[in-house]
Amino acid sequence: MPVGSTILLFLLAVSAALADAPSSGPAGVRVVPLAVPAQGRAGFTLLSPADTGLAFTNQLLPEPEARNHNLLNGSGLAVGDYDGDGWCDVFLCNLNGSSALFRNLGGWKFTNVTVAAGLANTNQLARGAVFADVDGDGDLDLLVTYSGTGARLFLN
Repeated sequence: MPVGSTILLFLLAVSAALADAPSSGPAGVRVVPLAVPAQGRAGFTLLSPADTGLAFTNQLLPEPEARNHNLLNGSGLAVGDYDGDGWCDVFLCNLNGSSALFRNLGGWKFTNVTVAAGLANTNQLARGAVFADVDGDGDLDLLVTYSGTGARLFLN
């Protein structure tokens, strides 16, 4: 499994732990102690795209890479509950191809809802993304930045 997929699964695990954590800090801050097993092996279980539904590759073609070496830094992702079901969903940026939104079905299962959500944007050099309630209506919106063309706001 690619390193990016492993990092993504780590971020999802942390997000899931934080979502269930009792608040023990200032308002809006959640703190969760990391439970390390006393025996056995600490670490993560590698889950395949076939098992999770998170099948995605961020591609960079040689031509754009030659014109802009900043693209070698990769692309970003956003993790947040865009549909309000209590599960962290994932938006993945793509430098050459369509970015993707994966809806979390629970139990480490995801489904690609990119087209249904109106987020299919091919070959636009998506660099970064964040979920935030931009318009203050209580649901998460998506802000995506693009290399050379600014940012786009997708209101939920």
